[in-house]
Formats: sequence, structure tokens, C-alpha cells
Amino acid sequence: MADADIVRGEKLGIKLSKYLNESNKDRDIEEEDQEFFKPFLTDDAFILCMDDLQDLIEQKENKSVVKRSTDSKDCDKAASATNEELKMRITALEEQLACAKSCITSLAVDESVWSTPTPAVKDDDTYYFESYNHTSIHEIMLQDNVRTKAYKDAILFNSAALFKDKVVIDLGCGTGILSLFAAKAGAKKVIAIDASDIYMQATDIARINGYDDVITVVYGKVEDLIAQKKLPLGENEKVNVIISEWMGYALFF
Repeated sequence: MADADIVRGEKLGIKLSKYLNESNKDRDIEEEDQEFFKPFLTDDAFILCMDDLQDLIEQKENKSVVKRSTDSKDCDKAASATNEELKMRITALEEQLACAKSCITSLAVDESVWSTPTPAVKDDDTYYFESYNHTSIHEIMLQDNVRTKAYKDAILFNSAALFKDKVVIDLGCGTGILSLFAAKAGAKKVIAIDASDIYMQATDIARINGYDDVITVVYGKVEDLIAQKKLPLGENEKVNVIISEWMGYALFF
């Protein structure tokens, strides 16, 4: 910058200073500073001094401390609420446990409440006859061709001597295979007796084979049928022949 410019600037500065002094004679400069030189932005970095910056830093730190304190209080409140909830749940569980203990005690005292009733024991006859209720066991016996053929030959080969026009009882008839052989051998009447449910199939088998006019299937135990006089016999009619396939499935099991 030229020396002449510096001189002109100094002169201008002196004139400006004199102008300001003269124009502010009637004003309270301190009041005017307070009114017009107040910064628009209180935290403007360009007009802050170091002390102001320090004050701002302290204010922010104080706010952070207050926030941390508030957060800590909120956490304490949440923890307190959680503890109360857990205490309530523990109390409820303790009540349930007490109730369960009471129930267990009552059950232990009254054995009839929880004990399983002893199943009724079947007598030997019932157990035995029920084992022949199903057709599967009869199928096993009929598949023993040697045994079945032996019965067939014994009956048919002695038809004239033993079975012709005779009254025959097939004791424990099962499916009625021996009753069919006796009817084929010329028996006048065949009374097929069985105390298992297979008697219903025996009735159908006799009918299907065309011997239902000769074979009468009766359900029950023979001693009971005799005592109760339920055998299909005429007056003074007697039984001439008794046949029985007594082995059951003993040859297999």
C-alpha cells in the first residue's frame, strides 16, 4: 500500500472519530451499546470471547449431567417396577404351589380318589371261551390238513355203523366242521354246541352248505344247557354219538 493511501486513511479515521464524538454528545453511549450492539445470535462463534465459550461448555456439561441423572432416575423407576412385578408373580406362584401341596395331601389321604380300580378277574371258563371268539384261531386249526382229514375219515368211514340216522352232539363245535362231516355221514340230527361267539359263524356255515335242516347250533355250556333243559331234543329223545375236537390249537401252541 502507498504512503499516500496510509496518510489519507489516517486522516479519514480522524475525521470519522470526530464525527462520531460530536454526534454522540447528547447520547448515553453505554445505553446505546446495550440497545444496538446486542448480538443477534447469542452463541455466534465470531463474536464470543473465550470466557463465553467456557460458559457454554460448562452449560452443556451441566445439561449432560442433568440428562444422565434423569436417565438414571428413569432406569431406577423401571427397575423398581420390574421388581414389583416379579414380587407379584412370585406371590402368585407361591399360592399355586400351596394349592398343589394341599391337593397332593388330600389325594394321599384319600387313596380311593387316585387309585386305579382293580380290574375284574375273569374266571377260567370265560377266559377260555373268549379266546375262541375270532375266526383267525379257527383258520389256523382248519389249515392243519392232517388232523382235519383224520376226523373226516373217522366219521365218514363209520357212517353206516355209527352215524346213519343217529342224533349227534358236536361238543365245542367252533366253525362246525365236524358237524358238517356228521351230517354228510347221514346223521338225523346234529346239535352243535359252543360257548364262544363263533357259534354265529357256525350257524351261517351250516346254512351255506345246505345242512341247516340237520344241524342246530346252540350257544352255551353243555352242563348248563342240560340242567336248564335247553337242548333241542324231543320227548324221550336221546343223543347217540358225541364228537369233539378237543385239542383246540394245542398242537400248534
